Amino acid sequence: MKFKILLFLSIPFLIFTCKKIDETLLHGKWKVGSMIEKGKPTDKGTEQAVFNFMPNGTYTYNISYYKEAGNFHTKDGKLYTTDTLNSDRIEKVVRVVNLTSDSLILEMNNAGIPQTWNCYKSPQ
Repeated sequence: MKFKILLFLSIPFLIFTCKKIDETLLHGKWKVGSMIEKGKPTDKGTEQAVFNFMPNGTYTYNISYYKEAGNFHTKDGKLYTTDTLNSDRIEKVVRVVNLTSDSLILEMNNAGIPQTWNCYKSPQ
């Protein structure tokens, strides 16, 4: 009986965590409108942060103090990026909370600090 209850309760979690991302919605230029860090709004130059995801699977990210570019792909509701500008080429992963034609919400962990980035689609 306990197994059936546990299985029943885990089904929504499994469906939610395995959602497929429509990458065509991701393509284009995205600006960061706001950032939440540790549950509180913060400003770390976010108004200058810009992502650009191209249909060929490459991306760029720019903020006043940092740049990266490389390859991206999605899987199970997550966005994976590999920065090819830096020599270590570490793959980073962030959770895509929401993606529509004009909004993108990302959750990540930056050096142990939970962050949520609210982005909006920008005209090219």
